[in-house]
Amino acid sequence: MKKIATVLFLLLPNLFAFAAEQTNPGPAITLPEISVLGEALQKSAFDVAPSVSEISGTKLERKKKSTLGETLSSELGVTSSFFGPNASRPIIRGQDGERIRILNNGMGVLDASGASQDHGVSIDPLIIERVEIVRGPSALLYGSSAVGGVVNTVTNRISEKKIEGLNGKFDLQSTSVDDGKSGSLDLNYGVGSWVLHVDGTNKDLKDYKVPGFARTAETRQNVPLGPGEVEGNNSVPNSANKTESGALGASYVFDNGFAGASYSKYNSNYGTVAEQGVSIKMKQERADIAFGLKDLDWIRSIRLKNSYSDYEHKEMEGGQVGTTFTNRGNETRLELAHEKVGSWSGLFGLQSNVFKFAAIGDERFLPETDNKNIGAFVYEEAEYGSWKPSLGLRYENSTVKANETFLDVNPSNLGEASFGGPATSKNFEGLSASLGVIYSLAAQHSLALNVALTERAPNYQELFTNGAHLATAAYERGDLSLRNEKSHSAEISYRYKGQRAKGLFGIFVQDFKDYISLSPKAGGGFDPRGAPNNRDLSRYQYESVDAQFYGAEFEISKEFMSLVPQGKVELGLKVDVVKAKNKTTGDNLPRITPMRETLSAEYKTEKYALNAEVQNIHRQNDTAPNETGTNGYTLVNTGLEVPFDFGRLTLNFYGRINNVFDAEARSHVSFLKSLAPLPGRNFQVGLQGTF
Repeated sequence: MKKIATVLFLLLPNLFAFAAEQTNPGPAITLPEISVLGEALQKSAFDVAPSVSEISGTKLERKKKSTLGETLSSELGVTSSFFGPNASRPIIRGQDGERIRILNNGMGVLDASGASQDHGVSIDPLIIERVEIVRGPSALLYGSSAVGGVVNTVTNRISEKKIEGLNGKFDLQSTSVDDGKSGSLDLNYGVGSWVLHVDGTNKDLKDYKVPGFARTAETRQNVPLGPGEVEGNNSVPNSANKTESGALGASYVFDNGFAGASYSKYNSNYGTVAEQGVSIKMKQERADIAFGLKDLDWIRSIRLKNSYSDYEHKEMEGGQVGTTFTNRGNETRLELAHEKVGSWSGLFGLQSNVFKFAAIGDERFLPETDNKNIGAFVYEEAEYGSWKPSLGLRYENSTVKANETFLDVNPSNLGEASFGGPATSKNFEGLSASLGVIYSLAAQHSLALNVALTERAPNYQELFTNGAHLATAAYERGDLSLRNEKSHSAEISYRYKGQRAKGLFGIFVQDFKDYISLSPKAGGGFDPRGAPNNRDLSRYQYESVDAQFYGAEFEISKEFMSLVPQGKVELGLKVDVVKAKNKTTGDNLPRITPMRETLSAEYKTEKYALNAEVQNIHRQNDTAPNETGTNGYTLVNTGLEVPFDFGRLTLNFYGRINNVFDAEARSHVSFLKSLAPLPGRNFQVGLQGTF
């Protein structure tokens, strides 16, 4: 880690000097405004102290895969949990699950994806317009579950701007690795002050192909297949997926504001990969309303949003329902931005999140819980010459009530837990604060420092779990004595923003007290389904430990206008590394992303564009007790795009090859690394249109 940081630091001046060299004048690289940091502020990523990035347009379209996690898996500091091609959440700087807040248009997704790795995120990447990523703590604006970072997906289902007539886009594509067919349609129609919206997606993917056996040689030798299961060779059994989604929206836009609503539905039926006979039927209905006003004297703007979700998924085995998970809840957010008071301006607001989560069936390992979270926050920033300080504060009150609890079990016979215990309620209060500053070294160079103190309350799973979690082949047990998870973090970065180049180099550290870890324990349990599927389950316990995450990130991109005739070349380089320690025992924490380098290149003319990306992932030897290491691998992706302009209609034909050399790649952060590698070589062809 020290060697990597030293090398990058020594190379930094030369790299940025090279990027700053002026060639023929050309259009500046645009830096889009980031709304996730507070929609009323909408600052550029280079003008805020936290480490933020944004992906949209053509670059997002090239990266879209079947899940949100895989779509973002090559972004700086971000990887994917990869529980097969159907259920993958983003992991940021080694942290995942409930420590990463996933938002849809600034509001929580309100699904069950944080409760288990085999639960998919209820957002289809095909319909996303833009993704915003905050790396590191962002608990001030979006709650304690954002202690590791935020991913905000943006759609245009509720328009805040007037449009005239009809516009929209569509995307049709076919993929070879899974014999897949998918498509999306997005339409907007404006008349007067009204804007109407409709969108839909459809996806049909078969079992995906891999080079060689799906299971590792060691697993094939030591772990026998269950009755009726087959050894996956050149494909991964039970990885197919059928998904469809749709939405209707309408908004009324006036001179100093807007009001709108949308209704969306998401259905997915997919194999869990971990168990060949098990599939998940997921559905979600969601209703959103949004209202905004601006130019209200001292109150510069006000925004009110509300999201209601009715989520359910059924885990099916042999045509029968094993366990049903439901999550019905409502999230409300009020955000007000004010004009300057002296040199300071900013925003303040309130947020509530109320939901009922339940697991129903013989294989449930969680009780029904009522969850309530109320938060108040304030964020202020100023400018004093070359200095731009910022301050933030959030107070949060959380209540988790289990309407029934697991009866205690015999530790020697884990797997026979049952319900019927008394209702139990736990209440937590938390306070988070941040201090940031940006110092302008010159017109294009700046230093940014951000420090934060965050508190995260234990969630329903960490408190009340007690049973066999078959998706991860583990018997998991919560702990009612868990306290708030507290962290101190610091991040410093050097940033460059030029006319045709941009980049950053940063180092970060986050220290946790009472970090809630799902730790392996001696002994085990058994599969409660009994013979003939009886198998031993590893035993895991949620417990508090002291932990530390630290690492470094480097990114630079540069446009060259004169290297080739009648076109331009853009080159990019990303390097990220993260380490994580259990300070209580001195051991490594499990499933931490290994070091990665990503090199990208694009050659673009008016007639076509060629692009390529090489991502090198190192071997991971820094493993936790009872965790196996993972070999390194290199993925090469390439693509060709040919646009056609017909005036009102623009068509873009594209062809891409992912994993060009059909490399066997097993993600170290995946629970399925011994069962399912990443997809093999994939030929993708498609047609996009905008009008």
